[in-house]
Amino acid sequence: LNDWWTLMWSVIHRDGSACAYCEDHDGVTLTADHVIPLSRGGSNDPLNLVCCCLPCNSSKRDQLLSEWPGRQTTRRVRDYSHIVGLEA
Repeated sequence: LNDWWTLMWSVIHRDGSACAYCEDHDGVTLTADHVIPLSRGGSNDPLNLVCCCLPCNSSKRDQLLSEWPGRQTTRRVRDYSHIVGLEA
């Protein structure tokens, strides 16, 4: 559990404390989201994690970016998708 908290805060800090999907950062609770969900073969590798607000995380659930109707193509998501070879 301590390892997850350390990793989550590291990702939030790395991503500038703003949601990678909606870019919100004012007054929202932030967490880390698995871009490729664990249930879909993703991992806890930092490259598979982005800072995410709770509303976006709850909406995305276990969907891939290509499946998520709430997906927003912010610069952060496009940058991440390019790194791992996904379409955003």
